Amino acid sequence: KKALINTYKNNTATTGNQLLNYLNTFKNIKNKGTVISREDIENQTLLKDGHFFIINLDDKHGPGTHWVALIRKNNNLIYFDSYGIPAGKSVYKYIGKFNKNINFFYNNYRFQENINNIEKNKNSICGLFTVDFIESYLR
Repeated sequence: KKALINTYKNNTATTGNQLLNYLNTFKNIKNKGTVISREDIENQTLLKDGHFFIINLDDKHGPGTHWVALIRKNNNLIYFDSYGIPAGKSVYKYIGKFNKNINFFYNNYRFQENINNIEKNKNSICGLFTVDFIESYLR
């Protein structure tokens, strides 16, 4: 985690590989994550239990803008955004592939998203918040 924290101290953005490499150090999380752009989520298969996406909200050809997470634990799909912004259209379309409509409860899946802004100053530590969320929820 020190390497990730140092990227923020040096005011440099983290890459998806840095975030995933850090999470792969945990035995029960290792190799259960995929880094994707918001555009690519619609083409993904349903997450297996205990698996997650680290999603960058930029398009796949952009430099990257903001990291968020989508995880599946038991029959819950949980979306996390450190700014507290609800999931966007691409996430809802992804969930819609597996459910006829998008609501909080469908086909034994529950969809949850945080609405609390924990990254108050809109700084560049969204990646760290994202990995902390994944680590604490799946560990």
